Amino acid sequence: MEKLTIKINNWLILMGITPNLEGYKYLKDGIILCFQNNSLINNLTKGLYPTIAKLHQKNSATIERNIRHAIKVSVESGKILFLNKIMGDLVISSSDKPTASQLIAILTERLYMQCI
Repeated sequence: MEKLTIKINNWLILMGITPNLEGYKYLKDGIILCFQNNSLINNLTKGLYPTIAKLHQKNSATIERNIRHAIKVSVESGKILFLNKIMGDLVISSSDKPTASQLIAILTERLYMQCI
C-alpha cells in the first residue's frame, strides 16, 4: 500500500496538485478508497465523498469543493501536458478540465494496471 501512496503522491504533484491544497489529501484518499472498493467510483456523491468526509471529520460538500478546486489549480498551473499524458488526451486546454470522477477513475485504473 505504501508504494501505491507514493505513486499517487507523485502523480498529483506532477499534475500541479500540491500537498498544501486540501483537495490533495482528499483526492489521494479517494483514489486509494476506489482502488480498495471499485464500486465507490460509480457513486461519488453518496459513497466516496461521505467516506472521505468521515475520515477527515468534514462534510461531503467540503470534500467535493476542495477536490474540484485542486483539479482547477492543476489545469490552471500549466500542467496540461502531464495531465493529458495521464488522462489520455482527455484534457486539451484549461477549459476542458476533467471532472473529479474522471480523474479518480482514470488514476485508479492506472494503479490497477500497474499492479498486474
